[in-house]
Amino acid sequence: MLPTYQRFNTSSSGKIRSFRASEKILIFLVFISFLVIVLFGFFLLPDFGGTNGVIQVYNKFKKAGPEIFIPAPPISDKNAKDFDAQRLQEKIRSELDFDGLEKPELQLPNKIPIVPIPVPDHHKNHHNRHHQDDKTTQHASEVYIVDGADQEPSVREKRDKVKENKIIIMPNTVLLSAMTMMAFTGITLTSLKYRNNNDNDYYVVTQNISDYDDDYSFEISDHGHLNPKIIYNNEIIEKRSTEINKRSVDGFLHRYSNVERNVSMIDVVKREKVKQMMMHAWNNYKLYAWGKNELKPISKRAHTGSIFGAYDLGATIVDSLDTLYIMGMKQEFDESRDWVARKFTLDNVSADISVFETNIRFVGGFLAAYALTGDNLFKEKAQYVADKLLPAFQTPTGIPLALINFRTGSSKNYGWASGGSSILSEFGTIHLEFSYLSDITGNSGYRERVQNIRSVLKELDKPKGLYPNYLNPKTGKWGQQHMSLGALGDSFYEYLLKAWLQSGQTDEEAREMYDEAMSAIMEHMVRKSPNGLTYVSDLKFDRLEHKMDHLACFAGGLFGLGSRTLQNQYTDRYMEVAEGITNTCHESYIRSFTKLGPESFRFSDAVEAKALKSQEKYYILRPETIESYFIMWRLTHDQKYRDWGWDVVQALEQHCRTDGGYSGIKNVYSDPPQQDDVQQSFFLAETLKYLYLLFSDDSLLPLDEWIFNTEAHVFPIKNANPLYRLAASSSP
Repeated sequence: MLPTYQRFNTSSSGKIRSFRASEKILIFLVFISFLVIVLFGFFLLPDFGGTNGVIQVYNKFKKAGPEIFIPAPPISDKNAKDFDAQRLQEKIRSELDFDGLEKPELQLPNKIPIVPIPVPDHHKNHHNRHHQDDKTTQHASEVYIVDGADQEPSVREKRDKVKENKIIIMPNTVLLSAMTMMAFTGITLTSLKYRNNNDNDYYVVTQNISDYDDDYSFEISDHGHLNPKIIYNNEIIEKRSTEINKRSVDGFLHRYSNVERNVSMIDVVKREKVKQMMMHAWNNYKLYAWGKNELKPISKRAHTGSIFGAYDLGATIVDSLDTLYIMGMKQEFDESRDWVARKFTLDNVSADISVFETNIRFVGGFLAAYALTGDNLFKEKAQYVADKLLPAFQTPTGIPLALINFRTGSSKNYGWASGGSSILSEFGTIHLEFSYLSDITGNSGYRERVQNIRSVLKELDKPKGLYPNYLNPKTGKWGQQHMSLGALGDSFYEYLLKAWLQSGQTDEEAREMYDEAMSAIMEHMVRKSPNGLTYVSDLKFDRLEHKMDHLACFAGGLFGLGSRTLQNQYTDRYMEVAEGITNTCHESYIRSFTKLGPESFRFSDAVEAKALKSQEKYYILRPETIESYFIMWRLTHDQKYRDWGWDVVQALEQHCRTDGGYSGIKNVYSDPPQQDDVQQSFFLAETLKYLYLLFSDDSLLPLDEWIFNTEAHVFPIKNANPLYRLAASSSP
């Protein structure tokens, strides 16, 4: 399965590199530590306080006699008793200057038992060590040895003092040596371990990590620095070099085994944190709302008030398919496939359902799963859903209506939409899915329908080169003169550029329409605030409304892609606007208490990038800002985009995470914010996917081989990606 592991290899074969500066410093510290330990031993340990200490101790040790360490062997021959006693006395006399040791009546027993050496009082020895020289010069007058022990008190005391010197000196001497060697060895091994870890920069993160869920933790400092260690159940998950078995039928994994170049260990851990978030969201959906559309994470039940109503369409399941696959969550993906095969149907849905939402989530979700796996089940389901949408296209102009009843096939538009008009962002956001579906099924009917929509739009006059948000599907005329790169307009412009990219840059008509539209938007709608924040305002009846929707924050990535995919007169300006819009959306996040962005934000002399109205202050787990972070990171590799993305991860964890999943919040400026108790399906489809890819290497879903539909479902690029599987009857 896809990405059950990720491999990094930043080192190459060849001769060994020189030490890094950090390694040289570490080696220097090793030797400094060694010197400190040695000097500590000579000047601070009590046994080496004076220059003659070693010689004095040696003499005392020598006078103590060998029996302190090894008792005399037992005398087995009774006849040799007198001879052995005499020999022992002569030995003691020769080594010790004690006349008092000579006692004619000395009788030695046949056996000298081994007497346990008492544990010395080190504090007492240390206190008396400077008085020992005088005491050892005193001679005892008599020594009695009975059962191997001295009985005369003064001699016994003298002998004990000598024994104590022996016991004190030797352990401290050994201890010093041991401490020195252990410290030196330990620090050296640490140095070698450190160098080895830096020389072997590839790690494998197994799919089993996905099972850890809430017990999977990461060490993060208060300053935001993340320690390169992953912990589960108090055990460090170590770097591994064993690859996970891969199924040979999995074309995607075979192609994208992911040799990582732009990912550090810290990024790996951050990416795994995002995966853990996906596990938390998914497991709670499965536990409390399996088969339903969305989850209420606080109430811990299904959300029946979603755009798909109370019908069990499994919107979260279908929306999550490619995210599960990309993150290597094989078990969860297989469970989802099984549900789709056994349970998914639209036949019994007798309600007005959004054509746009059904297309981007269900058709798009199934197509992405097919692209990644080649599993025909997903292609069949995508075609099944698309066929259910076709009655909505039966209008005089071929412009589809907004809502459809799957049971009856009847369709209609929203009553509030400019006299029953269709909405630009809805009928203009079908092209990618239907074109791709025609290519993989051989049925050209899907492409013909979206090509007709484009033809109608090209024939219309466009005020100031802009596309109004409303179009009457009966008359083919524009409705209200409201232009927006946010709600009601956004993804139409996105699909112009991506249709060109999806075609392998052969759909020149789409690129031409994109450049013309973006040029008009930059001229008439893009503005800068007094403090230099770039934003895209709405245009209503020739008047600018200095407001920007969170939905428009995707435009940073859109302008960036337009800049880097074709060099023309707009290239530099596109990138300037891309960076400016992405920065402004980031500002809308950091100017709130929660560090999450509001639904809309305004610009005036008094305020910039902040929401003013209560109905604009909510955050429903939207992905658009993170989408631009991801695209801009891929295009520029500017570290700030990853840093900003990690800030969002932390904000989501702090303010949106609940025991039952993730919830939106009602006011991003409140302390603390109130949660709305809805886990949107696009949080799993888009928000977490873009965050995961932000901390992944460019080789995972490279932008020159894959595009993302407006729900972040991945489609291969024609003639650039071998996973673009043309049907036999399709034209190349």
